[in-house]
Amino acid sequence: MRKKLALIAAAAALLGAASSAQAYAVLTIVDSGVAGSARTCDLTLWDGSANYCDSVHAGFNIVSANNVSFSGTIGNHSVSTTSGTGNSPGNSVFGILDTSTTSVTRNSAIGGGNLQINMTGFGYTSPTGLVKTFEGSASYTSSLFALGDSVRSDFWVDPNGAGANVNNLNCTVNVGVTAFGCSAGSLVWNDNGGSFSIRSLQTYNVAVNGSVNVTSTGIVKNKLPEP
Repeated sequence: MRKKLALIAAAAALLGAASSAQAYAVLTIVDSGVAGSARTCDLTLWDGSANYCDSVHAGFNIVSANNVSFSGTIGNHSVSTTSGTGNSPGNSVFGILDTSTTSVTRNSAIGGGNLQINMTGFGYTSPTGLVKTFEGSASYTSSLFALGDSVRSDFWVDPNGAGANVNNLNCTVNVGVTAFGCSAGSLVWNDNGGSFSIRSLQTYNVAVNGSVNVTSTGIVKNKLPEP
């Protein structure tokens, strides 16, 4: 009986953690070669306003706590609409985080830095199940590029829901060489039973006047039983 009560209490604790998880996103964009260029929109305390982040950094537009976009200049790069979209808290099929950029253009070689677009979705509680898979992939288009241009996509899933750099997948698109995109593969990970987070980081290495469009997608699914 004592053991049974302990199990019930543990299950209730897990249920409480899952139901109280807050679904929101944080989008940060930075030119690594320009000090002070980082712009962040943190939707932890979003009030429902489309311009919620303008008081800190202009250029963001918010559709929901899981959907934010940015257009503007970051350091030596111009960004024509990068959007981060997640479906937190997820559903019975998958939890997904998608970062899509219409175009990133390098305006100057000064500083020599790369543009980084960092999107994290918090508060995922579905799909349920303690053993899950994590997949990552990226696709691209480009009309202006130089040999050597590339975009790396990194993906992380944190069982503790804190956006930590754990369970990493990554792949690199060599613009004009890699056909269509790249697959970061997949991994199996163990959920702690509370909420988890998904993070995506795009790193653009493009020549002056080079322009590229990349969509990076991280997906969590339940692990299928072995046949």
